[in-house]
Amino acid sequence: MNHARGTDVNMILMFLRSIRKYVELIDGVDNIIAVWDSRLTRGQPNFRRLATEVEYKAGRNNDLLATAHEFDADIQQCIESLGGINMFPARMEADDVIAWLSHNLDHKITIVTVDQDMYQLINENCQVYSPIKKIMITKSNFHDITQTQTPRDFLNFKCLTGDKSDNIPGLPKVGKKTALKLISGDLIANLKARSSDSSAIYENNKKLMDLSYGYTVHDGEIESYTEQITQLDGAKQDLTYFKKLCFKNKLFAITNKFDNFISTFNRNVNTTNLVDLFAKLPYSGK
Repeated sequence: MNHARGTDVNMILMFLRSIRKYVELIDGVDNIIAVWDSRLTRGQPNFRRLATEVEYKAGRNNDLLATAHEFDADIQQCIESLGGINMFPARMEADDVIAWLSHNLDHKITIVTVDQDMYQLINENCQVYSPIKKIMITKSNFHDITQTQTPRDFLNFKCLTGDKSDNIPGLPKVGKKTALKLISGDLIANLKARSSDSSAIYENNKKLMDLSYGYTVHDGEIESYTEQITQLDGAKQDLTYFKKLCFKNKLFAITNKFDNFISTFNRNVNTTNLVDLFAKLPYSGK
């Protein structure tokens, strides 16, 4: 935190300002669900970590991660006091919780994330907002943004090219142009024509990257999400407590204009949106 000269620029303030901006931007926000990578079941690695030959998500700056997640508990309290809820994976990752929500919530959902893996979840009821590109990706502009025809094609594209951020290698000598050519035809036949190794790498990557699969692997995973989502029924704002949290963390930019800040969260609308902000920070190892 930096409190020099009365300033209060810190992670909590940045998060709350971002949440407020997205609630204002996305029309019809009834609920905020913040999904975190911190796992509820410790000491039991998920299948992705067991299945990769190289260390999954290796190369990430652990010191930077620790700093980024230093204020998680305070931010989670702020989310709940504003009427939102927090959700966590059991053994899997935030991505898998979000995927399950997108497949099971009977509402329109907006995922706010910098992670392009979420594009595979886009459908009639699910859209993705990229805070870096400042664009909403939907079914209607999906091809223009991704250069692929469908979310399934996009998943196949990622399986072929790999994901450096997760330390998942793609097929040898397959770049973006080649991957687009391979998925434009009979993908399985195209892979077999290249080599048996190509098919094996693709199949392995698909298990790791397909978000409709991950949350089904471990016993109790879906049950955990089902139990956690019931929090929505009882979620209520506690603005007095929210204000106390702001004072505690010296968020004077909020407390000095408190009514103006919280007015954004008092709109009465009819659709549900999923806000996934900190879930897309690199894995914290918690």
